[in-house]
Amino acid sequence: MNVSLLARCLVLGVASVLAARAQAVPDLSKSTTGSVSDGSGNTMPYRLFRPAGYDSGAKYPLVLFLHGAGERGNNNTSQVNSHIDGLVNATQSATYASYLLAPQVATGNQFVNVPFQPGSYSTPVAQSTSMALTLQALDLILQDPSVDKNRVYVTGLSMGGYGTFDILVRRPNLFAAAAPLSGGGSTSQAGLIDHVPLWAFHGSADTTVFPSGSRDMIAALEAAGGDPRYTEFVGAGHNIWSGVYTDTTPGGQFYPWMFSQALPEPGAVGVIVGALVLGMRRRGRR
Repeated sequence: MNVSLLARCLVLGVASVLAARAQAVPDLSKSTTGSVSDGSGNTMPYRLFRPAGYDSGAKYPLVLFLHGAGERGNNNTSQVNSHIDGLVNATQSATYASYLLAPQVATGNQFVNVPFQPGSYSTPVAQSTSMALTLQALDLILQDPSVDKNRVYVTGLSMGGYGTFDILVRRPNLFAAAAPLSGGGSTSQAGLIDHVPLWAFHGSADTTVFPSGSRDMIAALEAAGGDPRYTEFVGAGHNIWSGVYTDTTPGGQFYPWMFSQALPEPGAVGVIVGALVLGMRRRGRR
């Protein structure tokens, strides 16, 4: 485990709040809107930001963002407020030009139907209506030929941090990397997702979602054979995402890490498997 216990960062929690207040709401003119429905009366609006300098002949990564409980509703704007201004700016930059998909959960619903505060949980839970609709919206956007299917990422904060762990379980071979913030997941299902490059973040003084949510999932992933990253901000509370998404926290390097991850090309997988099989056969002949 690559753990960054950033000691003596009590000021980080205050700084993050001040930074969030100083940020402007992202420019929504750079995005388009849509919605999906499950045919049972449940709908989910979403907002999609197109990469800066979009070229229809090029391929771009896709970042799925899962918002927190305070941004639920149906106005299709609250989920892209100043909390993720840094994420919007990064995906709109020339360096990390990407699609950014942000669905919005209905008031009273959750990405994962578990209590928030206790953190991670051991018993698997059924897929929520909100998660099913999120996957439906994601599948719709993935139909765009300009989306690089080998570079699909997911990140979320608080309620969305839970959603980030959960969506990996629902689609364990879809995402090239994941970054859950202030969340938790199903420790008993860590073995399904231990292969996914993951960097979790949490504040040690978080009382909204206890830091054990991230700690327990990291431990479970390690026990399953994974090699996750974990940064815990000592003395910080629940809101640690402002610094992460602006990549200004001590250590930084969040975006270089995430956008460097990619699923192997199908042909490359075949070559690797073939080489391993051939090697085993040769050793067996000795």
